[in-house]
Amino acid sequence: MPTPRQRNLKHNRKTGSKKLQTQVNTRAANALAVQPNQLATDRQLALQNAFEYLDASRKALADNKITPGELAEIAQLGANAAAGLNAHGGPQLQKLSGSINQLTEQIARGQLAQVQASLGSLEAALGTRPSRPARP
Repeated sequence: MPTPRQRNLKHNRKTGSKKLQTQVNTRAANALAVQPNQLATDRQLALQNAFEYLDASRKALADNKITPGELAEIAQLGANAAAGLNAHGGPQLQKLSGSINQLTEQIARGQLAQVQASLGSLEAALGTRPSRPARP
């Protein structure tokens, strides 16, 4: 029969686990609630935004940690990229906005092993990286 101390420790573990799960759920919901603040005006810019999202995600994951600032940047770039693909991607690329949202959620939840595979799949689906216009 467990001692009162053992029962208390078990209760604390359950409570801590529930609290952690709530925090993870909140972090994911907040990341997905970010609204776009820069809308692509054409298909090429929408693709560039999607590749910027990929690049920022890979950079943030390089140390296998995501800081709150990195998550905020990824969430914003993801919102912009998803909105641009929805508006200018055509039927083929519009469905990738869901992949971007799924990837943002995986990052927010800390599912880093899944994120690596998802990044590769998204990049392959986007096709060739568009060239940036020359700056004057």
